[in-house]
Amino acid sequence: MKTILIIDDDEAILSIFSMVLKLHGYVVIGANSGEAGLELAREHRPDLILTDISLPGLSGRSLPSHFRQNPNIAATPIVLMTGDADAALSAEDKASGVIEILVKPVSMDALLQCVNTKLKNGI
Repeated sequence: MKTILIIDDDEAILSIFSMVLKLHGYVVIGANSGEAGLELAREHRPDLILTDISLPGLSGRSLPSHFRQNPNIAATPIVLMTGDADAALSAEDKASGVIEILVKPVSMDALLQCVNTKLKNGI
């Protein structure tokens, strides 16, 4: 089973995304801050990380560089989530392992398509 780490300070989003992904056979761990997400990533070595950009403490945009410093999670693909419809992947995002940006609100179909594609293709 593939493990997904979701990092979002909105408990409703964390709960809904977790429930949907669990129903589709994924193991899901969740954190509501960047620091907690970093610790869970180190402990559980997820196969995919979904993180909101706007988090208390360590932001979602700063987390990838922290993940890359740990060889056990350095290659883990990261998907950023944001409410900013104009958000785009920067060169810095790509260099730090971010593979996509999902704009919230995210439909459950779009979430599942993103997760399934990334984990199936190994990217």
